[in-house]
Amino acid sequence: MSRALIAAVLFSAACVHVTREVDLDRTGPAQHRLRVERNTLPDRDAPSLSGSLWMLEAELPKTGAVRYELLFLEGGALESRSPRDRTPDDDTWRQQGATVSFRMNDGFCVYEGVFVTPDRIEGEALNVREEAWAWTLTRVEPGW
Repeated sequence: MSRALIAAVLFSAACVHVTREVDLDRTGPAQHRLRVERNTLPDRDAPSLSGSLWMLEAELPKTGAVRYELLFLEGGALESRSPRDRTPDDDTWRQQGATVSFRMNDGFCVYEGVFVTPDRIEGEALNVREEAWAWTLTRVEPGW
């Protein structure tokens, strides 16, 4: 098992500051620990993702710009409408206050971020090849 320590600091117009450590096991999915040091949306004001539809936008290292919808289902299931998602039945999400994480393609990619407004989440993703990229989620429909 190799240990890669990556500290990533993200700044946006909303002044998000995120520090992330990553343990990467080359034979399995990336293991992440995200520590939110400061964000503009307090945990108590972060809406639940459950039952809401979001548009993901990112610039992937090899494929370039991507844009597709994510439906955050009750119980932590995630429905990805990405044409690249080869294993859509195993995508999952978690939320702890303003901190959000989701895993796609059997844990091949792990996304972690924070709410910067009730309708916008920003973060970083890392795949098992140690490729990292920034991403943004914008709310399409409110949760119910």
